[in-house]
Amino acid sequence: MIKNELRRNLKKLRDDIPSDKRKIEEELIAKTLLNSEIYINAKSLFIYNSFRSEVDTTYIIKEALNEKIVGLPVTNSLDHSMEAYEINEDSVFVQDSYGIQIPDTKTSNIINPKEIDLTIVPLLAYDNLGNRLGYGGGYYDRYLPRLREDAIVVGIAYSNQFVEELTVEDFDKKLDYVVTVKYEEDRAFGEMKKF
Repeated sequence: MIKNELRRNLKKLRDDIPSDKRKIEEELIAKTLLNSEIYINAKSLFIYNSFRSEVDTTYIIKEALNEKIVGLPVTNSLDHSMEAYEINEDSVFVQDSYGIQIPDTKTSNIINPKEIDLTIVPLLAYDNLGNRLGYGGGYYDRYLPRLREDAIVVGIAYSNQFVEELTVEDFDKKLDYVVTVKYEEDRAFGEMKKF
């Protein structure tokens, strides 16, 4: 299956998660991440502002603002580049060309990628090797190599976003961890997988 068709199918799968199940999984994902050592030890967090059917990051951002330097992505669709702009509780937001709420670049400062400890990335799917399927814009594939070598990259994913194997390109960047949800005997658990 070609990547664009796979993306369409996976996006529909994510869009179709029932709202009650989505809420349960989002709470477990947020709780698992916020209680993890990698989150607790991070002084700075670069995280996406959730959009449409992505795992909701609102609660994670709200919690992180109390104790960490927090950055949100601002993309440039002309050259597919991205920067992390620092936010706080007084930040002004504007809507970008995709309809995503982003920090106003006139009133917010860029965070040096080398100063980011933990990055949370959106995804359509991940596999057992930590490969990630994004949306095809290449923003994160260009940005992630600019981080420090010891910076940690985490994907957050609903339980139905795992695939056995993804076809990857040389420039695709792997995840260090994924935070997701697993089910055992009809009970849901937050799970952090290390790659």
